[in-house]
Amino acid sequence: MNPRTAALMLIALIALGGILTYAHYFNTWYAVDRGRAHLSRAETSAFADGMAASISEAIELIPPTGNPVWWFPTARTDFELIQHDLNGFIERTTILEAMPKERDAYQQGMDDLRGKLKTVQEQLGEASAFFFVDPFSLLISLFWIIAVSIVLALRSRGFGKEKTAEP
Repeated sequence: MNPRTAALMLIALIALGGILTYAHYFNTWYAVDRGRAHLSRAETSAFADGMAASISEAIELIPPTGNPVWWFPTARTDFELIQHDLNGFIERTTILEAMPKERDAYQQGMDDLRGKLKTVQEQLGEASAFFFVDPFSLLISLFWIIAVSIVLALRSRGFGKEKTAEP
């Protein structure tokens, strides 16, 4: 294999690896991180309608099912349970919206939801630590390492043949 072809193959593999890594990051960890940001925004909302809007935006970004901790999954990192909790929070904000804002029950309900939102944010933080250790990522990483090793091996063989060949 000529050195130019080997270099181009190596550059193409590195670019492919970079693109796959970016796509995986954008579709998993970053999406959930944006969801956590919406939950943080919901936690600071002064009124129930603003809280419900922020929670709804977070629901769209968080996966509906699955558990990133695939070898020892827990209920804390189960996206289906987290989604169920978030939908329950939306229902509670609907109840709170019907109450007068100056009542103590309204403020207690808002404070309770803020505490629960903080817990869900912590759960999502625990889950996001495992996004890059899923079977797909491991398989792609293994493929990429093997492919780069093969290209480098072919390149070194190609250089050896060119150096020993006499005109």
